[in-house]
Amino acid sequence: MKDYIRLKKVELGDRRIDYRFESSLRFFDRDMFSIWYDHDFEAPSAGIAAVPFAAVMAPFMWMSGADLELEVLDEGFADSLQKAKEYYHHWFSKKWLFTGRLKTSTQENERRADGEGVLYSGGLDALTTYIRHRDAKPELFSFFGADVPLKQTKLVEACRKSFKEFADLERVKHWCMESDFWTLFDHKKLKRWTSNWWGETCHAMVLAALTAPVRYRQLGKLWIASSHAAGSIDYGWGSDYDLDNRLHWGSTRLEEDYPHASRFEKMKYFKDFPQYHRFLRVCYTWWNWSGNRINCSRCEKCYRSICELLLNGVDPEKCNFSVHEKTFEDLKKALQKSHVYYTFFNNSPAAVCFWREMQDAATQDAGLDRYGSHEFFRWLVRYKGLETMRTSFRGRLVYWARILRWNLFHRRRV
Repeated sequence: MKDYIRLKKVELGDRRIDYRFESSLRFFDRDMFSIWYDHDFEAPSAGIAAVPFAAVMAPFMWMSGADLELEVLDEGFADSLQKAKEYYHHWFSKKWLFTGRLKTSTQENERRADGEGVLYSGGLDALTTYIRHRDAKPELFSFFGADVPLKQTKLVEACRKSFKEFADLERVKHWCMESDFWTLFDHKKLKRWTSNWWGETCHAMVLAALTAPVRYRQLGKLWIASSHAAGSIDYGWGSDYDLDNRLHWGSTRLEEDYPHASRFEKMKYFKDFPQYHRFLRVCYTWWNWSGNRINCSRCEKCYRSICELLLNGVDPEKCNFSVHEKTFEDLKKALQKSHVYYTFFNNSPAAVCFWREMQDAATQDAGLDRYGSHEFFRWLVRYKGLETMRTSFRGRLVYWARILRWNLFHRRRV
């Protein structure tokens, strides 16, 4: 019998939408997930209401070969999924089956709209995108429930507070969106299909789709910041210029902003707007969070951002980071470890590319000198480890030990 994922019922509540479904796949631990919004919204059409469900489930359809069955779906988004499938097939055809079909009737919801929105996380990419389009006063959309788990209530509230302060400063509307789809399935069961379901597979499509039920009539453009320069990577990723610009629904079309800019180029752009520096939030390692600042200042992404800021003459202390006398000593030790690819870079080729890019941009006495940063950059310019980054048996052991330790810690926290 053909495997299936079938949407049974969509229930609209007070600022929430519940999705009840059934499936023959063994991925799922329950048969329902919800989305919560922090503003009232007009009830969407049935085809638009189904868009978030289709976005969450489409990768399961492609990877497992199951049919995705919905009574009705927005015509534009149904077309988007067919176009997105081409991108996924290009990068994932060696692992995924792609034998599943989308079974649905379609509903037209297209109309003209002039409003603009930005998917906003407080990160460098998102802040740069907002700055580039701030004259249009775009609405901001932030999400909790994936990178920042809903159970981390204190961190969620700290981020909410920062986002609200930013929106109030700019006098724009801000939407907080939350969902529990992250806990819908056991991520370990997906390792056969993808090493990172959220980042590698679908985060842009899902984040964008969450906005559909509440603003499909108002937004003509929804901006998503590019996560890397177009054409600069040779692997599939959940947000890519060749993927993001294929997605549309109702009146809204997703557009990737600043697609050919590198991260270092964005930092050069961002540094000229000091009024926004205090809102920078790049960190997602919530298990490192101490409660003082919204950036832990100890993970790879925080270290990278600290270095990029200093190279551009910006004090990281003014951007929600803590820098001290051991910061660059600890960073140097982390980069020199034999298993650095698995631990510090977290098995991410993109992270290595960002550091190589920064290494090329660094000069021996560039930017501000804080706690020995100039000495560190002199060392980084000469460091050959990034050029010869490779895996090792010991590195793999350390990596999997780290994953096991994280799982045990996570169970205790939850």
